[in-house]
Amino acid sequence: MKTRSFLFLTGIIFLTIFAYRDCVKNNFVFDDHCFVEKNPHIKSLKNITRFFTTPLSTTASIKWKGIYRPLRTLSYALEYKLYKLNPDGYHLTNLLLHILNIILVFTFLNLLINEKKIAILATFLFALHPVQSEAVLWIGSRADLLLGFFELLAVITFLRFVKTGNRKYYWWSIVHFILALLSKETAITTPLIFAMLLFALNKKVDKKIVLLPFIIAIVYLPIRIYLMQGFAQREWWGGSFVTNFLTAIKLISHYIYLLIFPYHLSIDYGFKPAQSFFDPLVITSVLIISVLLWWSYKCRKSGQNMHWLGIAWFFILLAPCLNFIPITTITGDRFLYLSSLGLFLSSSSIIFSLKTNQIKTISFFLVFVLAITYVSTIRKRTREWNNDYTLFASVLKYNPNSWMSYQNLGTWYYQRKDYENAKKYFLKAKKIRGDDALTCKSLGLIYLETGKIDKAQKYFLKALLLNPRDIEMGNLVAITLELQKKYGIAEELYRRYLEIDPHNQNIKRNLYSLYSRLKKFRKNSSQTGQRLQ
Repeated sequence: MKTRSFLFLTGIIFLTIFAYRDCVKNNFVFDDHCFVEKNPHIKSLKNITRFFTTPLSTTASIKWKGIYRPLRTLSYALEYKLYKLNPDGYHLTNLLLHILNIILVFTFLNLLINEKKIAILATFLFALHPVQSEAVLWIGSRADLLLGFFELLAVITFLRFVKTGNRKYYWWSIVHFILALLSKETAITTPLIFAMLLFALNKKVDKKIVLLPFIIAIVYLPIRIYLMQGFAQREWWGGSFVTNFLTAIKLISHYIYLLIFPYHLSIDYGFKPAQSFFDPLVITSVLIISVLLWWSYKCRKSGQNMHWLGIAWFFILLAPCLNFIPITTITGDRFLYLSSLGLFLSSSSIIFSLKTNQIKTISFFLVFVLAITYVSTIRKRTREWNNDYTLFASVLKYNPNSWMSYQNLGTWYYQRKDYENAKKYFLKAKKIRGDDALTCKSLGLIYLETGKIDKAQKYFLKALLLNPRDIEMGNLVAITLELQKKYGIAEELYRRYLEIDPHNQNIKRNLYSLYSRLKKFRKNSSQTGQRLQ
């Protein structure tokens, strides 16, 4: 049986490589530009300690609040040493991490259950379900792969400790848990997974062993809050605690749908916050939760531990991503990367618990159909993730009101100096969201590049009013003032923003250039009687 299991696992890995093989040809997309391509901090390994102590300044090319994932940034720095800014290497790392996680999932399930068929089917679903493609294809989603790697190692070593009593495995599980926390904050639920495994296996251990992971999680929280200068990443979704809570519940039906029908995947679904309990998706989610809780209770009572264990795993690992504590992104396929394993385990257990002589035929047919549809969907997603244009154009097929897509498509054209198309997309973004700071800045840059200084200044001022502490925007307003020969006001503005950020090289260069221009202007003005404005 061990040989057969190895062959099945090898087959799953080869099928996964076949499905994702073109990902190494893809470019940097979306947040990859900030986290990797334009991030100066990953270009020197001397910055490693800063990734852990000053994440606000080192996570990306701009200050990025609300994220403490130093191991992700460290992985980028190590890759930069090897690949510089060749995206192929970064994509290859993502694929290799996914393959390692497939092996770890298979190892974990074989430790957890005796039924090899269940382990194989659940591993197959984890490896090739299209909802996993966002985490694998997006370099910026490296944190989810690292979280999966270290959290799986944590539960594997914890299970080995439970089964052997060897404390060496317990301490390794603690080390892996800490590394998972440093990969992504959602690992904070790992102590609940440990407790759930003990409950499912009916094992009793020293209370200190159960408590230590919870103590680590409690200590981690204030450290993270201090380093990130806050807890929640944004205000309540929908404007209040109640609407935010209902939105979190509503997300359950969205994610269940994706796991059942993963064929119109997107980086922006246009998911709307719930406004009342009578939102159809809120009601659907409540029904789904009720049925799954009832089913879990029935399975627990009848001794079918894998059924309820999988459901509990799904809810525990997904909970931090449901926006009970508001995060920047309302929904994302990547949030299902590890949590989905729970429902894969539960559904696989149900299939093989059916009392029928035709179960082998049914399971073989199911795997055959899913393999074809899943692989073709992943290959389609791989093409969509090739570059910014293909990614955001694919979003608009199913969500024509995606502000994010119009904004990023405008940026794509702007970078290629196609200002007419860039302006067209930015204006569409403005129509959807109104005077958003980023869209106003983008339109201002278009007019600056095309020599329409008055219009550029108008949009830069709008953006500055929306975000008064945006130093780059202040710099752009000063540039337009300088181009209008309002040198005195420009100098004052440069100085004001230099006081806020004394190390800003762009403002320093612009101020030095202005002084050179003023020197010539003053020389001429003494002869013509002109005055500085």
